[in-house]
Amino acid sequence: KSHYPINIRFPNNIVFKDSLILAGCKLEKWAQDLDVEHQKAVGSWDYDKIRNQDWISTISEDEKTYIENDTLAGVECIDALMLSLDKNIYTIPATATGIPREELRHRAEAAHGHQWFKRQCLTWDQFIKFTLLYHGGYSHANRYFISDFLDMADTEGWDFNSSYPYCLLAFKYPAEAFIPLDDPTIDIDYVLRNSENYAYIFKITFFNVRLKDDLEPMPALQSTKCQQTINLFTDNGRVLSCGYCWLYMCEQDLHVIREQYEWDDATYISEVECAKKDYLPRWFTDYVYECYEAKCELKDADPFDPVKYALSKARVNSLYGLTVQRCVRRSIKEVTEAGWYQINEDGDKAYMESGDYVEDFEEDLQEAYKKYCNKRKTVLPYQVGTYCTAYAFRNLFELGKCVKRYYKKDGKLAMPVHWYYSDTDSCYSDDWDYGKIWEYNNNCKERLKANNYGPRSRSEERFSRNAETD
Repeated sequence: KSHYPINIRFPNNIVFKDSLILAGCKLEKWAQDLDVEHQKAVGSWDYDKIRNQDWISTISEDEKTYIENDTLAGVECIDALMLSLDKNIYTIPATATGIPREELRHRAEAAHGHQWFKRQCLTWDQFIKFTLLYHGGYSHANRYFISDFLDMADTEGWDFNSSYPYCLLAFKYPAEAFIPLDDPTIDIDYVLRNSENYAYIFKITFFNVRLKDDLEPMPALQSTKCQQTINLFTDNGRVLSCGYCWLYMCEQDLHVIREQYEWDDATYISEVECAKKDYLPRWFTDYVYECYEAKCELKDADPFDPVKYALSKARVNSLYGLTVQRCVRRSIKEVTEAGWYQINEDGDKAYMESGDYVEDFEEDLQEAYKKYCNKRKTVLPYQVGTYCTAYAFRNLFELGKCVKRYYKKDGKLAMPVHWYYSDTDSCYSDDWDYGKIWEYNNNCKERLKANNYGPRSRSEERFSRNAETD
């Protein structure tokens, strides 16, 4: 799994490709989405059967059907994609992100997208910092309801309709190269005060950091992002308290952390770097919006075209992924001597099987990164994807505030909040404040309109059904 191959080429030029990585989902779902003739024969394979080299003689008809349908479903899905994309087996993209990447590069080339990239290109040291502060979606369960049985009939999940594309359209991103700020007076309040118009990345060192309220349902500070810790107490990977820790962060994450946590006065930020913010260029955001709009229209089209809809859905789901791809690609070569293999990162370097370097190749990595940045096809900066997840992270906690909270006179929570579970762009509860959801939804729409993109209309029935009591 640590070196999962997309394709394998043999000396005689036979190539094995991972077909399913093109789908970005399981074969069963892929075949259903494309509505091909043969579907995966779920339930026909006996996973408990003990098999050896003679098992083929005892294969059942159900197992034969399972094997045949697996092969035919995969082939038919690939054929359907090739036909829709006007590609052949040699030119079809290797992964799901390859489809929008090719289309987007044509737009970027016409709009001088590489020049835009070069104006804000990260240095190698900045790129390493961004890889350390990058985080994915927030998934967590409320620790105060772990042993409880919940009535799901009363529980509602609210989520963002395509959270990452929304963040790409509605928010401002670093629009120039990051520059170091050597002013020692810059503190946490300064960063938060200017966060609307400026992007900040920094190292933050916490002393005695702890939750402001022990009943806080979803602790936000991620322990795996902390580079060093002392006396760390966690809730399934989220920090409840810590005597000392430091990590890299951006201002969007800091907004959430500041709301939830308190710390000793000795806490400080350092290595502060700053860049002015602006909306992403139109050649990119117009494509994001068009892909999302096409997905919505194809979903409601009559007649429904499953192949076109699946492609449009794949495009929308892959757009964010284009911004956070690995800059330095690895090509792994087998070496006949036992326990060795070679990793090519613009220069072969041998590794031991244990993963230890045979020789240091930091300079080779930097040179490979430099080549990547100078390629004319490189148009999307890594920091765009990092900020996209940071905005989605903050949005999730804004949505979580729409779950009702009950306070004591001293301002502390009187009981655990019924915010049961979160997963990247969704919150689940049986105690929603629908008025707050309505207000927050309107705020989201206004953000879109501020960048001249209109929201897709959806039914407002759920908001009004509790109008008398909420």
